[in-house]
Amino acid sequence: MAADAILPRPTIFLNPSEPVDLGGNVTIYCQTHFTIFSCYLLKDGNQTSQQLMGAYNPHRSIAKFFISNASWEQTGRYTCCCHNQLFVASECSDPVELLITDHALPRPSISLSPGRIAFLESNITIHCRGKGPIDKFYLHKTDYPSIAQSKEPDGEMAIFPIMKVSQRDGGSYHCSYRPPSAPFNSSKISDDMELFILGPWLSRPTISLSPMRALAPGGHVTVYCRNQYWRPAIKFYLQKPGDQEPQHLMETDGATGKISISNLSLEDAGKYSCSFCPELKPFLISIASDPVELLITDPDWPRPNISLSPGRMAFPGDNITIKCWVKDPIETFYLWKYGNTTKTQSMMAHGNVANFSINNVQLDNRGNYSCSYRPQSAYFRSSKPSISVQVFIFASHLPKPTIYMSPSRRVALGGLVSIKCEIPDGPAEFQDVPAEFFLHKAGDPASQAMRNQWHDGEFSIHNVSWKHQGKYSCSYFFNDRFVFSTRSAPLELLVSDSTQLNIIRLATGSLIFLFLTYIIILDHRYWRENGLSVS
Repeated sequence: MAADAILPRPTIFLNPSEPVDLGGNVTIYCQTHFTIFSCYLLKDGNQTSQQLMGAYNPHRSIAKFFISNASWEQTGRYTCCCHNQLFVASECSDPVELLITDHALPRPSISLSPGRIAFLESNITIHCRGKGPIDKFYLHKTDYPSIAQSKEPDGEMAIFPIMKVSQRDGGSYHCSYRPPSAPFNSSKISDDMELFILGPWLSRPTISLSPMRALAPGGHVTVYCRNQYWRPAIKFYLQKPGDQEPQHLMETDGATGKISISNLSLEDAGKYSCSFCPELKPFLISIASDPVELLITDPDWPRPNISLSPGRMAFPGDNITIKCWVKDPIETFYLWKYGNTTKTQSMMAHGNVANFSINNVQLDNRGNYSCSYRPQSAYFRSSKPSISVQVFIFASHLPKPTIYMSPSRRVALGGLVSIKCEIPDGPAEFQDVPAEFFLHKAGDPASQAMRNQWHDGEFSIHNVSWKHQGKYSCSYFFNDRFVFSTRSAPLELLVSDSTQLNIIRLATGSLIFLFLTYIIILDHRYWRENGLSVS
């Protein structure tokens, strides 16, 4: 009964599954669904000298056969057969082929048509090409290394179509071929070619450059691709100018991909976009991001000018205008805000001038601005950026400064006075940021910079004159944060002239002396007229 029973056939596979080099090592695995007592290996239908025997082990369901220093004679088709501890035999496995790489054969190439990215339900074609006499081409998918499709060549090429593409068709493919004279000799495998399936439901990534402004030849830029998808990305791909699809692998931390480009030239200028693959579906790819333009400056073009109106200090709700101009007429100006890696403003010039208006300004509008220009005919070439202008916005949450003088209020003509401005305890975000202080005099539109001491400012007036008399206040701003405070309460500086004061004092004393003398004279006359004696 036991002798007639047939157990299920085992599964046989090789490690490595690809053709091995002459003299290499390979392991043949024979795996069953029952506990193995012994297995034997057959080559081309003939039993080899390798047989695995062992005591009963309830966890043993796989046998290993080792081939060291592989030779041409050991190539061929292998099968394995096993039986259990009751000596019930299995059917023999399907065959597996042991191949040796013939390095004398030219390496094949692989390509995808219409491209590496396919829509679901679309049709694609994989082309394998080789040279010399070819018996068959073999197409391998990396995640199924033991399974290969074979095709007879049409000349030196074989075509492997994939109809109605699905997600499981995504992956890495390569091909090889065998010559007719040696059916177990294989060419080297081609380079891997990745097939990605477009996932339109994946969120579109965003792309940015740092620095964002136009860059000089020889400069350096870093391209960032950010994933908005709720799962981490395993790969980011960059599409450069001239690429038909994303193909440059970027460094990644799961949420952001980046790639740096050094020694920039005009050939690097153009539009860039990026895509990502989610971690759980590494061959599912997102739709490409909106493009970002990398501009390279032309050193022969003059630098534009820039100005602010009405000034660089603005209150929320104010309107400001940034004016850009050059000597000769130009078509388009671009306004850049430093630190903003995603947006620029463009405007058609009126002759040689463009006015960029920022209405109802808010804190978000503060920062450094510069402008450049670009003729329409010069694709992705730009002028050098203008010098930068700073826009400061009043921040109501900053504490009001305190002003005081030493000596206080009244100062002698020609004397010395020190005016100080201090910041009370303010928001924690500014505790480690140095401030810059300005002194304001009522009626004088110009402000004076004070000597800064972190969160204190001081302004000294030597040789005080009458023109220094008046009401003073102070304010401060944080240069790195582009915000400024309200002004302090006013403090009046009074100037006095000591010479003039002494004259006034002498005159006053003389008048008092004369007045007292007059009183005494009147008193003596009164006594004489009344016959009284003065004792």
